[in-house]
Amino acid sequence: NADNFPELYYSKLKKFKPVKLTDLSKQISKFKLATKEKISWNSKDGAEITGVLIKPADFDPKKNIPYL
Repeated sequence: NADNFPELYYSKLKKFKPVKLTDLSKQISKFKLATKEKISWNSKDGAEITGVLIKPADFDPKKNIPYL
């Protein structure tokens, strides 16, 4: 998912027993990450548009954030 890195696993095929080789998500577990949310709205012609809104890690809805 968007909040975790893909990890590497190893296993023999005949006896499938995955062993985790990496733990990248643990390395970033203390980082303050941006939040993501699915949003939808209607265009002028009525078609529904879906997007992803990514908010900064320190997002505060009471503060004004300048547009780029």
